[in-house]
Amino acid sequence: MKKFLLTLVLILTLTFSTTSFAEVQSFKFPGFEFSCAVNVPKNWTATQNGATVTIKSNKRNSSLSIAIANKGEATLEDVANRLCKQLNGKELERDDDGDYTFSYKDMAGAEFLVLLTEMNETTYGLLAFSFENERDEETINKMLSSAEFKTDNEEDEDN
Repeated sequence: MKKFLLTLVLILTLTFSTTSFAEVQSFKFPGFEFSCAVNVPKNWTATQNGATVTIKSNKRNSSLSIAIANKGEATLEDVANRLCKQLNGKELERDDDGDYTFSYKDMAGAEFLVLLTEMNETTYGLLAFSFENERDEETINKMLSSAEFKTDNEEDEDN
């Protein structure tokens, strides 16, 4: 009996300590040839405003934003420098893949991490996220791992 209760407690602990994901939600970015599917957890809400998708915790100030934008003739480095400066960011770095990262604090004092990546010659993607605790950090990492970006051509091939 003790073994059964111990096993039950362990199963319940594991069940309630992991984030429950509700569904995969898909988003098209108007004016761009890209779409994204993300596994959005229960107790988080996804909204889209133009070419920006924001997924926020219903309980805390943790969030993940995904945006697609034109960089025109600018390089990704130019865009990263400009955004970092506009947001009073710090620690702008370029990784081995050519992506740029920096952090900044919003007006409420929440710290955000930002990643900029080149999608094609004229378009870049931006990921910005903030989390209040390790569980939300893990949830955001799971969402990022689940995210699938496709071009319109790839979607046509799937149909």
